[in-house]
Amino acid sequence: HNTYLTGDQLKSLSSVEMYAAALQRGCKCLEIDCWDSDSKTNTPMVYHGYTVTSKIPFDEIISCVKAYVDANPETLPIILSLENHCTHPFQKRMAQTLETTLGDALYIPKPGMLFLPSPVELVGKVLIKGKRPAEKEDDETITVESVDQTLPDGKENSSEPVLPKICPELARLTMFNGVKYRNFEQSNEMSCTDMHSFSELKVSKLTKDPANVPLWRKYNLDHLSRTYPAGGRVDSSNYNPIAAWSLGCQMVALNFQTDDSAMVLNDGRFRENGGCGYVLRPRSTFPMNEDRNSCKGRVMLRIRVLAAACLPKPNGDIAGEVIDPFVVVRVHDMIDSVKVDGSGSSPKTNVIKDLAG
Repeated sequence: HNTYLTGDQLKSLSSVEMYAAALQRGCKCLEIDCWDSDSKTNTPMVYHGYTVTSKIPFDEIISCVKAYVDANPETLPIILSLENHCTHPFQKRMAQTLETTLGDALYIPKPGMLFLPSPVELVGKVLIKGKRPAEKEDDETITVESVDQTLPDGKENSSEPVLPKICPELARLTMFNGVKYRNFEQSNEMSCTDMHSFSELKVSKLTKDPANVPLWRKYNLDHLSRTYPAGGRVDSSNYNPIAAWSLGCQMVALNFQTDDSAMVLNDGRFRENGGCGYVLRPRSTFPMNEDRNSCKGRVMLRIRVLAAACLPKPNGDIAGEVIDPFVVVRVHDMIDSVKVDGSGSSPKTNVIKDLAG
């Protein structure tokens, strides 16, 4: 989330080094907020809009990504999530930079895809997530309807074609098209390249309705979902990612510059599979798994403590006996809540609850 920031969301510095650090840490989805430049260089700038965060050139970020791909040609696909606030001239410059800098590493999607390719088919590729213009019929034109027949200066107000928000040059490169969520019944009928982004507050709200949970998991079978921190987290703190993971969400965006418990969970989760940035979803995140809470057998967890240093004595004491340290282990998971009705029966629901112990 806002990968370029080194600190808080309002006044911290932006740095290309944050992209290099995230990639080295195994992150495979990088966010880039693009704005028009106020200079004569025609180079889009990246920063957190309407704040005093510093600005860095879009070109330098793409060069950083290309350097990583060159050094790691077997990397699984990297997704660049573009939050695009640029006008058409700067969008065209973005498209030009992506094609010339990334070259063959840039994956250009084919129209009319029916299924998403496997990450294994996209080794060494960079994919673009953004927005594409709404499709229209060949004989359909988009016009601005004239409300007043005359303008204040007396000139006639005629209908004129409206330019799409995303220029064709950039739309052609966009693999994943961000679409506003309305309901999962409608979402499940969308193209496989259409996807939704949800704030952590939206995740919490949607999962309060048990009917949304299996529908969301079904949607995530052949679509992508992205979640991100609430706007109120101006200190760049993080939310617990486990709820989104339990729904099958593939992109759970976190503030990588903040080393809190959420990032510890993220690092631990993606340490699997050689730290490649991709792990298989557990079976419990698929809608056909009806009995998610059934115990399939005990799991033996072995932990080896390698070393410890500078352990304090209790209550800040300086003198006294040698301390007797111990290790506390917290196991995190998500469970489906169980409600008991007046008859004493326990019908299982799909409301997501946090379980940490």
